[in-house]
Amino acid sequence: MDNIKKIIAGGCSFTAGSELSDWDAARPTVGILKPRSNFTWANWVQKKLFKNATVDNTAIPGTGYGSCVRRVIYQTNKMLKSYKPEDIVVLIMWTSILRIEYPRINDISTSQDHEDRFWTSLPSDGDGQTKMWSKKVTLERRQLISDEYLTRTVLEFYTRRATADNHIYYPLQQLEYLTSWLKANNVKFYYTCAFNDLLSLKHHYPNIFIEDMKQRLDLYNIVHTEENLGFYDWAKKNNYKCGKESDHPLEAAHEKWADLFSKYIIDKNKTI
Repeated sequence: MDNIKKIIAGGCSFTAGSELSDWDAARPTVGILKPRSNFTWANWVQKKLFKNATVDNTAIPGTGYGSCVRRVIYQTNKMLKSYKPEDIVVLIMWTSILRIEYPRINDISTSQDHEDRFWTSLPSDGDGQTKMWSKKVTLERRQLISDEYLTRTVLEFYTRRATADNHIYYPLQQLEYLTSWLKANNVKFYYTCAFNDLLSLKHHYPNIFIEDMKQRLDLYNIVHTEENLGFYDWAKKNNYKCGKESDHPLEAAHEKWADLFSKYIIDKNKTI
């Protein structure tokens, strides 16, 4: 795997490195990249498997499948202008399926990367569970939701439309979109997950279209888990130390998960 020159990592706060010891939000943005930590699972995989590669970490906290796919495709497409497809590998830790991204309708962008032209909803926006936010942040999010005319949309998605099919449909579309794009561009990819919600949902009614999508993706074979758990759930089960502020697994968990994910990647390559 020494031929790999560029790793493009995608995900949310678990990939961005929230609460790790070297986390620094003041580091300068490079294009769409917002480097914040060098001790994430993606950095450890680079050290263990792809020693001649550099890491472009596209992850930012609080984002969902749509943001992850949007940012990974943008960065990969950019790198394909400088690297051959066989020089690149994409590594993704999928986030919660309960996050939905919306392009914003109000033109208030102040950033060169246009990231503030998008907004992602979280379950706490619709179910009233706002303990994770300060009162100030809660009020700011409610105001943004109102300004973007999303109040009813968010409320109904997280309450009245809270079904397994409704929650998984959009993430599966995004996952298939990215997978198809990477295959079409001959770029290798390996997936893992922060949570196990993508793989463990129980559906009340049969749905031939969703099941066909899972089969086309070979979903249960292309997403790495441990003990049928994603990174966060696995770390908690195995008593790894987590941050005090937002409960993110810390360095020891990131490094161990990288060991396990690296083994998964090696085993996948043996079957090719």
